[in-house]
Amino acid sequence: MVQTVSYLPNFISWVLMYTIANAFLNTNTGIINQIIVNLGLSDTEIPFLTAPEYFYGVSVFLAMWKNSGYWAIIFLAAISGIDPQLYEAADIDGAGRLAKIWHITLPGIKASVVTVLILSIGSLLGGGMGGSNFEQAYIFGNTFNNSASEILQTYSFKTGLSNGRFAYATAVDLFQSVISVLLILISNFGAKKITGEGIF
Repeated sequence: MVQTVSYLPNFISWVLMYTIANAFLNTNTGIINQIIVNLGLSDTEIPFLTAPEYFYGVSVFLAMWKNSGYWAIIFLAAISGIDPQLYEAADIDGAGRLAKIWHITLPGIKASVVTVLILSIGSLLGGGMGGSNFEQAYIFGNTFNNSASEILQTYSFKTGLSNGRFAYATAVDLFQSVISVLLILISNFGAKKITGEGIF
């Protein structure tokens, strides 16, 4: 059950994620709102999907849930590459679970953690892994929460297609790409200085 709940969202689209979120968080029919009202925690339903003040919390939670399976696969693959004899030697030395995590597992997956961190920093401005931040912001965004849901990619998309300002939209995307490359270079340089690991 834990594997299904954590891995399955990685393989479904943001459209289906919105359908699931709507089933739980909808103001009128959402399960969470019905529980909140029935338990007397609030007199009225909470507009999780339309109010700007709830957008960041909901979007971060859903992004973490959707991507947790992907990151788990990467880190489990890195952990499986660690020599089991190191854990056996630690058992003989009397090391506990936390000591083995701190002294064997974390140093063993350091290269994977640094790589994932650098790539994640490079996608801070809205690219995400496979453009997922754009899809999430575009699907979950609406006229009510637009002040919180608008990112550079949705802005350039709407400006380019809706207003026909293709040159301006291209300039915005180019600016984002240049900043993303600079973030990758800076984070790679910092990671090499601090940990000795980098992606290049």
